[in-house]
Order: sequence, then structure tokens, then C-alpha cells
Amino acid sequence: MSPVITRSLHYRLLSGPDSSALRTLAKPDSHAGRLAAAIAILRAEYRSRVPVDRLAAEAGMSLTSFHKHFKHMTSLTPGQYQKRLRLVEARRLMLDEGSSASNAAFAVGYESVSQFTRDYGDLFQMPPKRDALRVLRPPEVAGRDTDVSPRAGA
Repeated sequence: MSPVITRSLHYRLLSGPDSSALRTLAKPDSHAGRLAAAIAILRAEYRSRVPVDRLAAEAGMSLTSFHKHFKHMTSLTPGQYQKRLRLVEARRLMLDEGSSASNAAFAVGYESVSQFTRDYGDLFQMPPKRDALRVLRPPEVAGRDTDVSPRAGA
């Protein structure tokens, strides 16, 4: 974006009805600011198990407070957040790099392909292979697999 548009957006956001909430979120000592450090750890280490007590300590919060504020800010628990990071990255690997579902599952830290497939289906509403085929193949090509051509029997 151009600097003029960016400046205009910032002005509108910071002078609008939600400006006080945005300013609170931007403060480094706010709960959101403190949770940012824990989220950075989850993003950097999504492939491995990250103890929640380590995340809470990084945010400078008790476990109870950390869970409460993390869920309020992200609408997910830390474990759900990490799972989502893994699944989104696995999907990217399949779509952008052509990885198989099992290779993608192991690459993002899953130990079980069947668990990966269940979690993937819960998030993306279909199994990984079918989702990748749906996204990668144009609809007219995908439809030909099941269509029977009138000339097929001729």
C-alpha cells in the first residue's frame, strides 16, 4: 500500500469507535502485548511440543491467567492454536510444494497420519488429499472424472 493510504487507514482506525481498544492492544505491557511473546514462540516452534508453563512464563502470567487471556484474545486454547498453525502449514506444503498428506503431516510435527487426517478434516471440512485435489484442479477438469462422455460407448 502507498504511504498515504496506510496513513489514512491508521488515522481512521485510531480515531474511530474502537480506537481505545486498539490503543490498549498496542501497548507492550497490555495482556495482548505480553501474549505476543508466547504467540511468537508457538509460531517459531509449532512443530514441537511447547509446554504451556513456558508460554505463561514468557507472557509473565500465571497458568490460569495465561489460559484465560490467550483464549479471550485468540478464541483458541494454546494447544488448539498450535494445531491450527500445523494444519495451515501442512496445507501450504501440499498445495504449494506438492507434498503428500503423510509427508506434510510428519513435516509439521504430527506423529500419526490418521490423527492428522482427522484434525485436517475438522478444520477444512474434507480429507487432505481431496482438499488438495479440489484446490489444485480446475472445476471443469475435476468434473470430468465422474462424467460419462456420450462417445465413450460409441
